[in-house]
Amino acid sequence: MKIYKLFICVILSFWAASTINVQAQNGDQILDGIGETGLIARYVFDGDAKDWSRNNLHGKIQDSKVKFIDDDKFGKVLFLPEAIKAFVVLPGQVVAGIESLSITGWVYMQSKESGQQFFDFGKSDKSHFSVAPMGNKNHDGFQA
Repeated sequence: MKIYKLFICVILSFWAASTINVQAQNGDQILDGIGETGLIARYVFDGDAKDWSRNNLHGKIQDSKVKFIDDDKFGKVLFLPEAIKAFVVLPGQVVAGIESLSITGWVYMQSKESGQQFFDFGKSDKSHFSVAPMGNKNHDGFQA
């Protein structure tokens, strides 16, 4: 009789466990340790300009001479030689309709020459937001 009671308890336990409501994930995802819920785009630049977030806002590299080189610390990285004036174009949806923005990146400047841009959002000198780590044509030093 004890075996039947044990068997019934096991069956009831499985039945109770199966009635728990299972829900799909609520959008919170972790990508390489980074919470992705509010992430608009993530560019690793380890061989291409693909967006690693779930939004697929892939960038385009504007020069065929751009290289990806091996770095001791970061692996494969994007190298933009000074002579070719190359840059990466991101789709407008990356910044459309947002009220705040956080940009993180590692930049290794190989010269102290001013005019080098980390990023520049905008299409004209009157309407844009940019960062020049070594200065711009008007001022030396870090300029935002």
